[in-house]
Amino acid sequence: MYRDRQTESQVTHVLLHHWWAAVDTALGIAHRETYTRRQLLQLLRGSDMRGWEAFDISCLDANPRDSETVGQLETAIDQYIGKLVISTSRDVLQARGESLRRRVQETGFHPATILLAVAIK
Repeated sequence: MYRDRQTESQVTHVLLHHWWAAVDTALGIAHRETYTRRQLLQLLRGSDMRGWEAFDISCLDANPRDSETVGQLETAIDQYIGKLVISTSRDVLQARGESLRRRVQETGFHPATILLAVAIK
């Protein structure tokens, strides 16, 4: 997934991913934020793969405020907040999680567009 060129409901996914990465990083777990589409293409160009093609894949068909999806995301937010018990940045990250909870409820959620690359190595 990449972070730019997203609808508002897809930005929710990007922001959640960045928050999850921040929580994991605070706990000593390696987890990066997303790249831009351009950065991903630059990584492909710099690789030893050849004959590659890139495709953008997105799915905006579902209701962005689907109650089941919202409920699953709220559960995930709760789980990540629960992980913060041992973190020194608990308050800041917890506030960010609560803000994302409100965003999920108000703006909704769609999976962020991904870049699929097919290449020959």
